[in-house]
Amino acid sequence: MEQDHGEVRRIIPPDARFPTQTVRFERVRDPQEARDPSPFPESHFKETHVVGDLNEGCPARDHPDAPHGGESKNKRPSDFVLRRVIGKGTQGEIWEALQNNLERVVAIKRCVGSESVHDDFCREAFTAAQLDHPNIVPIYDIRMLNSEGKRSPLIAMKMVRGRSWEALLNEDRQADRFNLEKFLRKHLPILVHVTRALSYAHQRGIIHRDIKPSQVMIGHFGEVFLIDWGLAVMLDNKPLEAETGTRIDPRKVFTLQTATNPAGSPAFMAPEQAQSETDGLGIHTDIYLLGATLYFVLTGVPPHRGKTLIEAMEQAEVNAYEPLPDSVPRELADLVNHCMATDPADRPKSVEEVREVLTVYLEFSTARAEATEYVDELRFAEELPSTYAELSLAKRNLLRAKGLWPDNPHIEMVRQNLLARCVEIAIDREDFLVARLQVQRISDPMRAEELERAIDAKYAEVAERIPDPPLFDKWRIATMVLGCVLVVIGVWAVVRAAEGTIYHEMETKAETVALLTARNLSWQDLRTLSENPAPDNPAFERVVDDLRYFRDADRDIRYMAAYMPEVREGEETWVVLADANPVNFDRDHDGEVERSEEGLAPGVRYEDANDPMLQAFMHGIVTSELREDARGHAINGYATVYDELTSRPIALLAAQITLQRVDSKLRAVRLVGVVSALLLVSLLTLSFLAFFSSRRSLQKVRALRAELEAQSRQLKGEGIFLG
Repeated sequence: MEQDHGEVRRIIPPDARFPTQTVRFERVRDPQEARDPSPFPESHFKETHVVGDLNEGCPARDHPDAPHGGESKNKRPSDFVLRRVIGKGTQGEIWEALQNNLERVVAIKRCVGSESVHDDFCREAFTAAQLDHPNIVPIYDIRMLNSEGKRSPLIAMKMVRGRSWEALLNEDRQADRFNLEKFLRKHLPILVHVTRALSYAHQRGIIHRDIKPSQVMIGHFGEVFLIDWGLAVMLDNKPLEAETGTRIDPRKVFTLQTATNPAGSPAFMAPEQAQSETDGLGIHTDIYLLGATLYFVLTGVPPHRGKTLIEAMEQAEVNAYEPLPDSVPRELADLVNHCMATDPADRPKSVEEVREVLTVYLEFSTARAEATEYVDELRFAEELPSTYAELSLAKRNLLRAKGLWPDNPHIEMVRQNLLARCVEIAIDREDFLVARLQVQRISDPMRAEELERAIDAKYAEVAERIPDPPLFDKWRIATMVLGCVLVVIGVWAVVRAAEGTIYHEMETKAETVALLTARNLSWQDLRTLSENPAPDNPAFERVVDDLRYFRDADRDIRYMAAYMPEVREGEETWVVLADANPVNFDRDHDGEVERSEEGLAPGVRYEDANDPMLQAFMHGIVTSELREDARGHAINGYATVYDELTSRPIALLAAQITLQRVDSKLRAVRLVGVVSALLLVSLLTLSFLAFFSSRRSLQKVRALRAELEAQSRQLKGEGIFLG
């Protein structure tokens, strides 16, 4: 599968197990680059001859061209006898082969790609050849193979017989009785070997870029090899120059300028590996991959778990991965998060820092193993302790285990089991003080409640011998009466507060309606109407229509009207400008004044004027008042309308909100108050009865107090405290 991607094309193995398979982007070669001389001319390699079916991959142990001694029929000695294919990739295949001149089994990696990738294949061999370390597979030689007129390079390297670390991890994780601590003691040393190989490579200026469990081979004798340096990049060749005395031709290795990106395994790769540029690569990239590998060791799955390659790469680009479960040791979880930090500057500065954390963790694994042994002995015991002495011994072992490994996830569960067992023993021995003390330390509410019931049952059984004291006395009766009176007073106060809240709500509504209407009425019409308050004034009909619009908007609004103060006969009165109810005149000219046309006519005096109206008009405030008439209770809200040219008040807008619905609500509040008072008095009475009963029960066991105190003094020396 190949996709155009700017100046690179994506090379995906045809048998890729997405997204854990290694993928990379290959540069689209410039035609000029094809004309440049190769850093690996054919004259640079010794031509070799092999025996074996390179096309079919069948065994060649008895190949007719491979007689004993490695001589072919045409008397041309064969350097290698290919036996069988043991691995395949996108650009190469690996054979098990016999090196005739030394009579040893080696691995042969042959380039099967086009001639355009021969140089990349040779760069991989040249880079790996610079790394001489016990945890890196050594390169023996590189040759040019001439087969059927086609020339292709091949690499001879050490044959590693064993299994991939990934297969071993999966096998151990699927064991019947999986124990994470033992699992880590076995596999973390392998990761330490990997860090040694990387530390050596980093000192020589080379990063791997594709670290994952499947890239680690475990030999039959426990050897650990970090393999497949096909994506390795040389950051600086000065360490090699200082050792060999010659400067490396940068064309013979992958550098940040010649390597391509994205490259690696999407399920493990660092965010900078998912970018198109290589400037962000560095030692921190391998450190991220170490953290991702440790993530796989701890969980059994890679950090980026996309269902497709693209989805996994998108997760890698934003560094999205699921948090580690709580069962993972805290030190290792912190190390994973440190290594897999999104910002390279937040990761460990070197592989040695990672190895130091792993080493310290493994140094304490013995202590953790001993702690686990103590805890497991109590976890899986067929019988729990049956005496205080056995409980004391179990407690000492548990404290020793906690001292060796404070973060053991099973310590608290075992402690809770011992606490419950201590309560059971105390109940059997009628040691109620000990039982109640220990049951308070049980964190499971259901378990604690069950034991509490058992304590109470046993306690009641013991207390049956004590005669019942009287339930009531004069002080208890006085306390009950006082409590009931306080309840009634409290309920009455709540009801009054609720009534006040309801009235305040309606006052606010009346004031809001008045203010909203005042702001929306035409001050020009009101000024015209104030100069001529007559039904035939055109402004009158407009104002009445506006007032009716606002009145009809809410069924709680009884009426709305606009008034104007006027001084007559030496005293201040109010004159009606407009009433939301049409005035008493035949407005529709049908010859009759209908009920809907009844109301106060403009210019008449308003007889119910009061101080709140004057205060609202004179001081420009919004206010309200409670009114009562033949139709019931209501609240009037007042707001002033101003002349926008002179900023002087023109009229006072009054909106009356009926309290018919509120009256029913007030009645409901009072009814609820009465019912609540009755219920609370009943509950209080029952509570007093229950309290007095409990006090009587305590009095019944007062005779046992001396015995309980004696038990307390005696049990102090038995060391059964498990708190």
